[in-house]
Amino acid sequence: MSAVRATPLQRPRRHTLSRLVAIAAVAAMSTSVVAIGQAPAAHASKRTTAYSYTAFSYGTKVMAAAGELRSGRTAPSWVGCTRQAGQTRTNEVLGVDAPNNNPLIGLGAITSRSTTFKRVKQGIAGGTTSTSRIASVRLGNQDQQVPSPRLTITGLTTTATAWATNDGRLHASTDSQLVDIALVMPATGTPLDDGLSDLLDLVNKQVAPTFDQLLALLKQNGGAIDIPGLGKLQLGYSRTNVGAHQAAAVALSLQVTLYGVDGRPGGADDSTLKIGRSFARVRDNSIQPPVMRGGGWAAEADLVGGTARIGDIVPQLLPCQGTDGQTRTTSLASASIPGVEIAGLQARANGRVASKGQVRVWTEGKVAHVALGSGNMALSVDGIVGRVNLATDRDGRVVRRDIDGTIPGVLTFQGQSYTLPLGAAPALPAELAQLISIETGVTDRSIRRGIRVTALRITVLSGTAAGTVVNLGNAKAIALGD
Repeated sequence: MSAVRATPLQRPRRHTLSRLVAIAAVAAMSTSVVAIGQAPAAHASKRTTAYSYTAFSYGTKVMAAAGELRSGRTAPSWVGCTRQAGQTRTNEVLGVDAPNNNPLIGLGAITSRSTTFKRVKQGIAGGTTSTSRIASVRLGNQDQQVPSPRLTITGLTTTATAWATNDGRLHASTDSQLVDIALVMPATGTPLDDGLSDLLDLVNKQVAPTFDQLLALLKQNGGAIDIPGLGKLQLGYSRTNVGAHQAAAVALSLQVTLYGVDGRPGGADDSTLKIGRSFARVRDNSIQPPVMRGGGWAAEADLVGGTARIGDIVPQLLPCQGTDGQTRTTSLASASIPGVEIAGLQARANGRVASKGQVRVWTEGKVAHVALGSGNMALSVDGIVGRVNLATDRDGRVVRRDIDGTIPGVLTFQGQSYTLPLGAAPALPAELAQLISIETGVTDRSIRRGIRVTALRITVLSGTAAGTVVNLGNAKAIALGD
């Protein structure tokens, strides 16, 4: 096969009725509502099993060429360090602004779901599965008047499952499915290379290509196909690992390296978009049962009186066995919630088991700066930290459970700064009290053997965002055991 061949660059797409129906069904999911976030879904009664489970999934994540995080995970959901079947966590975003205001990325509805289960009648003693569903990913300049490549991925589902059968054997699997993929190339007069031409042939068939067909084509081309002026479509990965006491599955469906607005590789604005990631693990409790659970996350929000939710912005999970005393950190430069701008987001977690079995844990969520309002009614809060600390003795008794290190921050309004008191409703100027209400050090001690804190809770009382509740600086930790 020759290195290049002339190929018509503007071929009409041919759709059968069934293909159009499938595309329309997914498109209907992509409404412009903002978000509905992570919360326990309706689930069967929880039952303790002989296994422990961890599952995690998200829709997309953007990394810069230098490796730093440009966009947090969209719609992350997780179930962590639990022995109970019947737990479910979901997170849904129904129309997402381009990550980090990247004009080359547009996202439709994204849903993730992580759950644990037990189906003895079907031969399953316990298992966990995580699924990421993405209605659409639109890449490239979407201005129809600008001649540029546009890649659209529709209806991508990524699933990872790990389970134990009644005979004690462990299993793991991954699966990726695709509704459709479309590629529009502008007429440039330049011949296409074989890989790109084959991709155009695949997407222009009357029947929508399957994920396996796309996967096979990428493998035939060394794992990636270059799309001049846009970027590089690349393989993700799919791995399973089954041992005597543990089984795990992880999948990332696709990756796209974007060349930035200049359309040329190697620039500072290059980025990598990870699309569709799911992870699931089951572990025999006879070896290393889970010891701790929790994590920190910078922010979360209930929008407009609870009509929608954005959950777990910049989370850092605490592993079931701890971190061996090492601090794990996740950071993001900025994020936005309707009506609220947030900068300097960070989450940290640290946990260890001492030589005599004592557990020492702390988790933390930070926000360096938050701003809302405009003009004379603009306000900001700086230096928000939510932290929980937890410890047990060698007999497993909880001997420490506090929020030491939690700081609600410093509020600035109309040129005046106020240090917010911890655990008390601050007295606000009359004009500000009409705009927001504030709670600090919101603490939940009802969690068995655990604790949770939100350093600063802001409720918007007026304007288009009235009814929105933003929780800043969040942390949670639980010591597992009797």
